[in-house]
This record gives sequence, C-alpha cells and structure tokens, in this order.
Amino acid sequence: MRLLSSEYKDIVAILASYGIQRADFNLHKKRGWIVIDLPDREKSFSYHRRKSVKIVGNHFEELTAYRISFGGDIEELADWKEVTRAVKKWLSTA
Repeated sequence: MRLLSSEYKDIVAILASYGIQRADFNLHKKRGWIVIDLPDREKSFSYHRRKSVKIVGNHFEELTAYRISFGGDIEELADWKEVTRAVKKWLSTA
C-alpha cells in the first residue's frame, strides 16, 4: 500500500493543528501499514487501506475500507474521514 498524497496532506494538517510540525514526527511504512510515530509517545498510530471489488448488477463497484491500530487493538473503519477522526482521538489521549 502506498501513501496517497491526499492522505499525507490530511495527516500533516491534523498534526499541525495540534502544534506538531513535520520535522517532529516520523511517517513510514511497516508491513503494508502506514505508521505515524511521535517521539514523546509510547504507542504509534497505524492504518491500512484495503481496496476490493464487488459485482453489483452488471457492473463492478470498488470498495475501500481502512483498518487502524493505536494501542494494540485493530479496528475496521468505513472511510478516510473516520481515520482522520481516529488520528485526532489518538492525539487527544495523553
């Protein structure tokens, strides 16, 4: 999975809104997951985008689902907006 430019821009904007500049966090890929590391945090935030195709009537419908992890448990989310809300929740927790 590669990091989409729109996702990158959203992540940087969210972190900036919490006073975290680009030089202050690490964004990398680990086993297909995009990982956000902050030096003062013990737990990282990770997400994975999964695309699939479903046949609906006479055409194919592309589906995108996300999985996130920050604290051990993996959670399924329906869209990118939910992932951005989860990043904000992760940043809000001490």
